[in-house]
Amino acid sequence: MLPAIESQFVSKGQMGSGRHHALANQMGLDLQKQMAHQQTRSSIAAMIKPVRTLPVIRERMLHTGSGFSQLGRMHHAGHLTDVATLGQQGLQQQALNQQGKDMAYNDYLRKLNYPREQLNQHGALVHGFPAPQTQRLTLNLRNHHSSTLSDNWDL
Repeated sequence: MLPAIESQFVSKGQMGSGRHHALANQMGLDLQKQMAHQQTRSSIAAMIKPVRTLPVIRERMLHTGSGFSQLGRMHHAGHLTDVATLGQQGLQQQALNQQGKDMAYNDYLRKLNYPREQLNQHGALVHGFPAPQTQRLTLNLRNHHSSTLSDNWDL
């Protein structure tokens, strides 16, 4: 019980009276009501706080979503870069393969012309002429309507 009220009852000699008991009971009820009211306010505050933070949570979710979409775009850009890199690698491989084929074709042409060049050199030595320069076999594209293959080659 509050000291001020208790001293009032003690000074008047009413410590164990009915009025003292009624006031003490009323004070106990008031304290219980006050505690219940405090608990209710705390519970409401606990429920309201998440409701107040809901826009903040939504904003964070949107920000996180935009971050994930940006991450997805960067991932997609990485795939596009990989595709471009593989395309360049394929072009380089194709160029290297073509160089090998060009070298093989030039070797074929040299082997094809070798007997003719040897005959020309031998004929020049026998007749006393200087050895002719080696000739290269080229396709004559101007005469593509010719009936024989030999007409299409310039020697």
